[in-house]
Amino acid sequence: MAGATGVRFPAGPVPFGYRKGKTGYVLDKPKAAVVRACLERYLLYGSLRDAARYGSRRAGYSLTPSTVATWLGHP
Repeated sequence: MAGATGVRFPAGPVPFGYRKGKTGYVLDKPKAAVVRACLERYLLYGSLRDAARYGSRRAGYSLTPSTVATWLGHP
């Protein structure tokens, strides 16, 4: 169903690294950089735990290995 602006968004929360814009999702550059850094770290070292720890330090809030795994499964 369209909202007051007539823009349709999928049900559920906005994907991490994006925000709602006037016509759809818009890249949230600071959060997207955290996602990118976590995934690069995972590709380099092969550890979800290490990638989550690294991302937590960059983001300033806690990320879990399962969060990083979700990002890997839903690019």
